[in-house]
This record gives sequence, C-alpha cells and structure tokens, in this order.
Amino acid sequence: MENQNNNSGELKTLAEGSQSSITDPFVAVIRDDATYAKLRKMEPKLPRLEADFFRLNIVVAAFLGTRNTGGYSVEISRIENGKIRVAERAPAKDAMTAQVITSPFKLVSFSPQGSTAVDLSAGEIFQQRAQLYRISGGTFRGGGGLAGRNESYQLNGKLQLSRLGDLVTIGFALVGDGSERERSLRGSATGVIKERRDYD
Repeated sequence: MENQNNNSGELKTLAEGSQSSITDPFVAVIRDDATYAKLRKMEPKLPRLEADFFRLNIVVAAFLGTRNTGGYSVEISRIENGKIRVAERAPAKDAMTAQVITSPFKLVSFSPQGSTAVDLSAGEIFQQRAQLYRISGGTFRGGGGLAGRNESYQLNGKLQLSRLGDLVTIGFALVGDGSERERSLRGSATGVIKERRDYD
C-alpha cells in the first residue's frame, strides 16, 4: 500500500474495484476512525488506515450499487471551486462486456489544507436514493469582528440525506438572504446513527 499521508490536497486513490459487499448506491465523506470502522464492517476489503490518518485526511467513498454486466466504474474527481464530483462511468452501448454481476466502488483521500468543508457533486444514480428537504424558514444570527456587529438573516436552501445501514451522509447547501454580503454554507459529512429508544 502507498504512503497514507496525503499532503498535496490532490485526490489519492486508496482502493477501487468491481466487486463490493455494498450493493446500494452510496457516497460517504469520512472524517473519523469510528465512521470508517463502520464502513469497513460493511465492506471488509477496504484498506486499514493508520490510527492518526484522519488527523490529516478526509476520505470520500462511493459505491455504485449492483450492475448486471462488467464495464462500469466509479469516477471521483475535483472540478471547479474545489468541488468533488462523484459519477458513474458506464460502458459504451455497443461495448462487449463481461456478463457478470458487479458492484463497483472507489475510495479516495485528500488533505483538506485548512478548509474542512467538502462540497460534493454526486451523479444521478447517487441522488435517486437520497431524501431531499427544502428549508423554507429559519434565521441565522452572527456577530463579532472588530466593530462588534450583530447580524441576522433568513435561511434558504436544502438538506439531502442518504442512509446505508448505520451510516448517514448529510449534504447541505444553505444561503442567507438579507445580509450585506453573500453568506452560504455548503458541505457534506457522514456519521454513525445511534438509535435512541425511550421507554415509559
């Protein structure tokens, strides 16, 4: 295995293949050992990472789901403004492909270099399983700076949730209206769901 410290900010492939135990489309943005351990329980073929790996790196993992032939793969790349694009690469319509069921996947890592926000652009196959929530109301208040100003503005935007077992990926795109300058918060993160049951 290659050196696991990625200091360049570029995407580094950790693993990829055509066979995975995870057979539903899912994208994860992993920032901690506990979340990665849950993913490895679902797909034991994923590489072991050093104990302090997530101190300097973020992992993006994408699983395409079941395909009826070979020739499919997952593509993860950086596009404009540092956004990370996750897409399905399908074989050409007239291509000769192996008649075997596949479940392609890919894992990459990168060093956030100061900004820990991860803005994803996920392809349609990954969007189909996500639940979309529109934010229709809410207020955000902020303050500080040398002048000690306080500011309040309305929130608009959306949240997108995808779940795989005990993992959930939340993508958010929030925009503030009524601010003197543009305010926005965009990113994606994956975490472990801990079910809580209250009994009387």
